[in-house]
Parts: sequence; structure tokens; C-alpha cells
Amino acid sequence: PAEEPAADTAPEKESGPQQAGGRSVKADHKGQDIHESATEDSAGTTAWDGDFDDPGEKRGRRKIGTELAVFGNAVSNASTDSRDGNLMMSSPGNTQTTGIRELGEGNSRYGIPVSAGVGIRLSFTEKWSMSAGINYTYLSRTFDGLYSDPEKFREPVLYENIRNTQHYIGIPVNFYYSIVQKDFIDFYVYAGGTAEYCVSNSYSADNSYYGRLHYSGQAGAVQLSANAGIGVEFSISDFFGIYIDPSLRYYFRNSNAPKSIRTVQPLMLGFEAGLRFRL
Repeated sequence: PAEEPAADTAPEKESGPQQAGGRSVKADHKGQDIHESATEDSAGTTAWDGDFDDPGEKRGRRKIGTELAVFGNAVSNASTDSRDGNLMMSSPGNTQTTGIRELGEGNSRYGIPVSAGVGIRLSFTEKWSMSAGINYTYLSRTFDGLYSDPEKFREPVLYENIRNTQHYIGIPVNFYYSIVQKDFIDFYVYAGGTAEYCVSNSYSADNSYYGRLHYSGQAGAVQLSANAGIGVEFSISDFFGIYIDPSLRYYFRNSNAPKSIRTVQPLMLGFEAGLRFRL
């Protein structure tokens, strides 16, 4: 009898990804085709195209950061300027008779300047960056002095512990150069300057006989300064860091500026610390 043809026992080709023109075709549970880009080199290795960023490269590509800074200046109030000891701090229009005169040399006691601000920092390269922003500064001092007002008093009145407060609004600009930059730390040097405008200069004191003194001195002066220092930033995450920036600051003399620790001691040590949020 004629032998029956052997059954085709060859295993069926498993269904799976099919190559179509250098692209693999997969079927999802709904039967729809999903195309994923792939390339194959001469050794048969398939390389898939996709956005698989290395965390280190992603960190290095950050270009813009938003900086919130809160800082204070640590200065010495031991220096005095005898030329300012008897200056009349007077109101405009009546410079000879109305105003406050400080008594003696070295009479002022200065408070620590305190500033707070916010700024934007832009990176041009992996090493160079620039920041600009706006800040507010509070200056204070106390002294004993004579208040003259011919409309109220026949003679100058002695007031003790006169408190002088000054308020400034400034625009700081700094340039940074990164020396050591790792995933979690950035060590850098920087230099720049600040232009500040005196928006308020007021005096207040108490006298048991003549009552409380309120006096507004001349404001509107512009204070220019330069600074240089070193700093370090510790990265808490890809979007948040803490920084510390000690610096040496020099305040340029301005004859129209009211007396302060800056006019008496223009070279001072500054200390800035704050937070940086990266966009």
C-alpha cells in the first residue's frame, strides 16, 4: 500500500516582534501595532532610540536657577570717624538751624546690617554664571545728640539714645566661576557689586521733659559697593540647594549718604546664606 505522506511536524514560528524595515512591530492587547524605533549595527546589536537621560548629564544641563537669599553682614563697630562727630543732620531748606547734631567723637553705636533679597542666576557654561536681583537692607545706630528747631525751642535740646534707622533698596549683580562641581556640592568664587538707594532715614528719641522726638533726615542717596568672595552650595535635590557665601565688601564714599557703619567703616566682612531653587 502506498505510504501516507508524513505529517508536517515542523513547529510553528512563534509569534513575536517582527522586523519591518529596521523597525520592530509589536501588537498590544487590542491588536494595534506599536512601532518602536531601532537600529541594528553590523554585529547584530539592536540599539533603541529614546530619551534615556543620564542623571549626571541632566544635572549638568541645568542652565537657569531661581535664587532666594537671606543674609546678614557681620561687622565691627569699633571704628569711628571724627569728621562725622559734629555733623548737623538737617532738613533741606534750613540747613543751619534745624536738625540733629551728634555729640562727641565715637558716640555712635551701630547695629549689624541685615539684608534680604531674591534673584535670578543664569549659567553661560558649566563654569561661568551670573546673578542679578533685588534686596532690602536695614541699618541702625544710636547716639546722644542735640536737636535744634527754632520754631519749637529757643535752644538746642539734648536727647539721649537717639535711634537712627535707614532703609535701602538695592540691585546686586555678581559673576561666579565654579572651581569644583560635583553631584552634591559646588565650590566657587565670585565678584560683583551693588547699587543701593536710601528710601528712608529717620530719627526717634525720648525726653522726659520735651517729649518724644520724630525727625526725618535727608534720604535719596545712592550707595555703591563692590564685593568678592568664595562660596559653596550643597544640593539637597535636583531642584533645591543651600548655599553659604562669605565675602569682603567695600562701600564707596558718598558725601550725600547719611552717616552709618558703611561711611565710618567702608571695608567690611559680609556673610550671606540662603536657598536656591532651580527651574
